[in-house]
Amino acid sequence: MAKRSETTYEIKTVSKALQVLMALQSEEFVPLHITEIMEKTGFPRSFCNEALITFKLNGFADQPTKTTWIAGRKLLSFSARYNETVMNVLSKK
Repeated sequence: MAKRSETTYEIKTVSKALQVLMALQSEEFVPLHITEIMEKTGFPRSFCNEALITFKLNGFADQPTKTTWIAGRKLLSFSARYNETVMNVLSKK
């Protein structure tokens, strides 16, 4: 029996939602309007809005105004812990 490729296990909706989350990245840490997120991802407003609300409910996105979004504290905390871990590993080499 042939071994399945990892891509066959991909949950496409999760991948799309993660693209929405990644769209919150910017050169400067500024809130993005939902239309900017739509433009970055190519996804419709309804999907972006639902994904962002889901991330907000779980602490991965914040909504400073009715129409703007920014990375949430949980995402920033996760990122900081990841960076700290990588630095510790690299410093032991």
